[in-house]
Amino acid sequence: MRSTLPPYGIVTSEPSPLEKEIARLHAEATRLKQSSWDAAIESLLAARALARAHGLERYAPFKEHLRLPLFLQSAGRWTESEREFKAIIAELTYVTGHRFGSIDTSQSYAFSQSDRHACLSSAYEKYALAAKRERLPELAAWLRSFAVSHDAQHRHFLEASLREFEAADRERKARVAARRASRT
Repeated sequence: MRSTLPPYGIVTSEPSPLEKEIARLHAEATRLKQSSWDAAIESLLAARALARAHGLERYAPFKEHLRLPLFLQSAGRWTESEREFKAIIAELTYVTGHRFGSIDTSQSYAFSQSDRHACLSSAYEKYALAAKRERLPELAAWLRSFAVSHDAQHRHFLEASLREFEAADRERKARVAARRASRT
């Protein structure tokens, strides 16, 4: 039996039927966008509703959360697209344990902030892309500046997280060495 990494959750031998259905809905949305943006959007909404109903939304890859507002923009539904982007950004900005990605209380502060800023950078980048497609260059440039700022914060916190890890690893190695030395 081959171990796989499902789109939601932890490494398992096989994705659950629920995870397979959510993945099927996303694949269907991709297929449907060629012929009907509205049908594709309905598939994404169904996937999101299913994930939310079963508490799986926070385990979805962050890029999946950005598909709906991008599909809405492509369908000519800019107001709805903006509302979705703003909801995602608000969630990431104001909620410590956001529902996206892998932030949880077991992670270091620096790592969780790095993850949050990476998500914010992606969200602002996609929002800027949608604004550019809507022929709103000033808004796109303004949003892009936030993407760049959050990318810099992501890198800052990632470096801090790596320093924390390296310090903890040095402590662990010192404890192991001290135990070994006390046995001899």
